[in-house]
Amino acid sequence: MDSQDFKFITCNELAARWRCKIDSLARWRREGKDPPFYKINGNILYKLADIEAMEQARKQSTTKSK
Repeated sequence: MDSQDFKFITCNELAARWRCKIDSLARWRREGKDPPFYKINGNILYKLADIEAMEQARKQSTTKSK
């Protein structure tokens, strides 16, 4: 197992990373949308490896529609 598997980020860190509102992350959680999250000791956390995988999957090389 890679040490990356154990790294988590907070809602504030993810909101800053994606330049979105914390309220948007909360809404996505309520709606069951990605990204997956963990609730540990009452804290909402996101596994960094999951976030990076989502970012890589959504990577675009053009704005042109298919």
